[in-house]
Amino acid sequence: MPTLLRLNGFQFVIYPNDQEPPHVHIFRAGAELIIILGVDGDEPVIREVFSMRNRDIASAFAVTRENNDDFLARWEEVCRSSRKK
Repeated sequence: MPTLLRLNGFQFVIYPNDQEPPHVHIFRAGAELIIILGVDGDEPVIREVFSMRNRDIASAFAVTRENNDDFLARWEEVCRSSRKK
């Protein structure tokens, strides 16, 4: 499970064998948030929330939005390459 970023108690990760659409899992204090990454200029979209507080969701979303292109490139690299094996 590659960690993309650790920031302010958040851990942003992707799973190598994850299914599309491209997305990131965000963990903090036992809670999880899954955000679908924006593709072709689209905005990221919250997919699922597991026990995360609203202010943490907002913070994680802002970080994901800011890093969307980098996260998307990394998702493509990790997930697509794992499917070729």
